[in-house]
Amino acid sequence: MSITVPAGYTGATIFAVPYEVTDENGLSDTGTIIITVNQESEDIETIISMIKWTDLKTVAVGEMIDYTIRFENVGKAMAYDLIVVDSLPAGTMAMQIDPDGGISEKAVVWEIDSLAVGESIDVHATLIVMANEGPINNWAYVSGRNLEQAARVSSQEVQILAPLNPVDLQITKAVSSPIIRLGSEFEYKITVSNNSDFDASEVVVTDTLPGGLIFINGSQGEGTINYQKNNRILTWTKETLSANSMEVFSLLVRADTEGEITNIAYAYSSNTEVDSTNNSSSARHNQLEFEVTNVFTPNGDGINDFWIIEGLNEIFTSNELFIVNRWGVEVFKASNYQNDWNGENLIGGTYYYQFQLTDSQGVSHTMTGYVTIIK
Repeated sequence: MSITVPAGYTGATIFAVPYEVTDENGLSDTGTIIITVNQESEDIETIISMIKWTDLKTVAVGEMIDYTIRFENVGKAMAYDLIVVDSLPAGTMAMQIDPDGGISEKAVVWEIDSLAVGESIDVHATLIVMANEGPINNWAYVSGRNLEQAARVSSQEVQILAPLNPVDLQITKAVSSPIIRLGSEFEYKITVSNNSDFDASEVVVTDTLPGGLIFINGSQGEGTINYQKNNRILTWTKETLSANSMEVFSLLVRADTEGEITNIAYAYSSNTEVDSTNNSSSARHNQLEFEVTNVFTPNGDGINDFWIIEGLNEIFTSNELFIVNRWGVEVFKASNYQNDWNGENLIGGTYYYQFQLTDSQGVSHTMTGYVTIIK
């Protein structure tokens, strides 16, 4: 049998409860139980424990700090008329609190009617840092009508960061050639400059490689390069870029599909940016298929009368061409061939060529093969 007395009960305090019990042999007995209800005195002392925290270790002027205060009744009696005071550190102002309470220039105050044994409550305060008054130490206090003693607690110290000086970062990006042969490797060069009299902190360059390119590697200079293959984002970072200095790094990629490619890189830092218009730079090029045709029909019908090599003069800055017959006798040669050979007075048959080619990056290539003339 149990008797439940509602909270705040003010009725009788002595109850006579009749009872009748029967044992296993069928014998019964009756009687009356006298129950006295003792109401707990609000004067019995109890104990409140407190903890307080924020997830920040540093903050800049103008930024917010979120504090949480948790207090718990760890004593043996109900706590009554609690007053929680969060003392605002110098240079800060309360912007928001939860639950509602009182806000003044110096403190935030919450009033709690009661707190049961084992119960805990969290309260929250958001402060804005308005001035650099040194490290922030935030104390909170709780008092109540029947506490053994008032409790207080401080969160971890939060350092105020010195304001960062404004800087002017500039980024330029260049591609090694405006025309790239499919399947060949080429290079992007990225230059990051700090055109100001102050150091730039936590400098980051991001570059999302467009489709049609395959990343090979990066020459990172004084920074650190990281490439995420899943989203094709390349990131270059440097802790500090000194005033009036620059860093250069390069990306080696391979042309994978034909078409025009535009690649954009962005630069930023933790400092305020003076001129954001020069924080991005793009480079554009065309990727072309290069394949030597191995047959043409110079019969005067205006169709396929010349040996045409698509992309030859777009991809290569210079070329030397030699053509011989099957006995090794030279039948044609040209410097910087212009797709204008029609076999002249040669008879139909197979001839053999050798190209000495120089690409836009100054690399020499030798290409050999055969071409058939059909007349």
